[in-house]
Amino acid sequence: ATTTQEAILKAAERLYAEHGVYAVSNRQVSEAAGQGNNAAVGYHFGTKTDLVRAIEHKHRTSIELLLERMVAATGDSADLR
Repeated sequence: ATTTQEAILKAAERLYAEHGVYAVSNRQVSEAAGQGNNAAVGYHFGTKTDLVRAIEHKHRTSIELLLERMVAATGDSADLR
């Protein structure tokens, strides 16, 4: 099951990619995430800047995990150069 936070992150990421961060309101993100409460973004993330940071963190974490797997597979990070 998708949590409210996950739904908001997914909706925000899609809308920001399609229209740009500044062209999308928190209300639009809430609606796209299926939230009847327009304050859902503020409740779960605070500001739009905080939401953008959460999206960035999600991707950074995924990239870091991928790099860790690559290093583990090669045995030495120097081998990746």
